Amino acid sequence: MNKRDSIKGYLSIKISLYIVIVFFIGLVLGFFWGYTLTSTKAEQVAQKQKAKLLTPKIVQTIQNSPKVGEEYPKEEKNISKLITPAPKPIKQPYLIIILDDVAHSGQLEAIKKLPFAVTPSIFPPSKINMNTPKLAKGLKHYLIHLPLESGSTQMNSFYKTLFVQDPASKILKRVKDIRRLFPKAHYINNHTGSVFTSNYQAMYRLFGDLKKEGFIFIDSRTTSKTVVPKVSKAYHFPYIARDVFLDNVQDTKAILKQLKEAISIAKKRGYAIAIGHPHPTTLKALNEAKTLLKGIKPIYFDQFYRIYYGK
Repeated sequence: MNKRDSIKGYLSIKISLYIVIVFFIGLVLGFFWGYTLTSTKAEQVAQKQKAKLLTPKIVQTIQNSPKVGEEYPKEEKNISKLITPAPKPIKQPYLIIILDDVAHSGQLEAIKKLPFAVTPSIFPPSKINMNTPKLAKGLKHYLIHLPLESGSTQMNSFYKTLFVQDPASKILKRVKDIRRLFPKAHYINNHTGSVFTSNYQAMYRLFGDLKKEGFIFIDSRTTSKTVVPKVSKAYHFPYIARDVFLDNVQDTKAILKQLKEAISIAKKRGYAIAIGHPHPTTLKALNEAKTLLKGIKPIYFDQFYRIYYGK
């Protein structure tokens, strides 16, 4: 082999080696580049899923499929013993229906069109609608539906949910903000809140702040472990709570059955409070319920409170 052939062989080996090295480097870079793209894409998908979490459609889906013990706890047969009795004689049984989760004008208009008094409970501003205070302008009868900590991570992602571990300053600020946003509001009930309303210290703190800002708390009773009766007694307030959930099952017949249960309680005690949501099925059932109300007078929550407690 002459010198020229030797150089050629050396160069050929060297080039082949370079090609292998470049190929290997490309393979490594390609892997990390692909991994980065995949991770970025995964993050984007996750962000989109997170953004979808509080859309009205998703919220409705969650509410249509509540977890046992959170949105619809097992009914207590002795709840009437906990509720503060009416201090005035009963002349006529009253039915108070509250529809929670109101966040849009369409929901509010549908409630107004019902053939009898139904009280909307309006969400504070959230990712569903940041302009909910506008719904309350000019509205005479309504509640504020305040998100409190529950046992559901999904529910707890709701905008500005109050948590048991929140400092006193944060809870007070939240209550003051609600007062600023809804200057004429007087009544608040809890959205979810099974963890919060079963914690005495947290509930005692919230109740005190609500009292300072002129709010009256109505227990949606999302847990059988609620401490609100004890807290109400400590503050010398009547304990007022939900008697029946109307639409834990999204079926017209099931909703009407729950409504009959509320009517039965009203006839025995003088009044009953039923809570539902502005779902199409619930609204349909209520539109068909007028014949069930013979001898019962549906009234707004604030009317009920003034009748029984003079405020």
